[in-house]
Amino acid sequence: MDIGGRDLEVGVQDSPQVREFVERFFRNRWPEMVQEVSGSTHFFYRRPGDVEVWSNHGAVPESEDTMIMIEYGPDSVGITSHHVPESETYRMSYELSEALLVNWCFFSRGE
Repeated sequence: MDIGGRDLEVGVQDSPQVREFVERFFRNRWPEMVQEVSGSTHFFYRRPGDVEVWSNHGAVPESEDTMIMIEYGPDSVGITSHHVPESETYRMSYELSEALLVNWCFFSRGE
């Protein structure tokens, strides 16, 4: 799915701890969050209704700023969000990338 957004790549190895951290990050910010998983790609939607809009219409004005895509790779985590700096998902993608980098030593030790 092409969401036409901003891409960040964070040099953190994929692990169960990283995935749990990312999921908690979204749950804390979006209590109604819905996660869809397709292989190593995870889609985090703000609310259940946002899943339907993305599924039926893709990247349209109604779906802007409602989803962040995470791609887990062996040596990095990719984060794709809305491309407008004032948007919530843009800010969240930056916050998540910083949080992953700050906590990388805990992930590598399995904490």
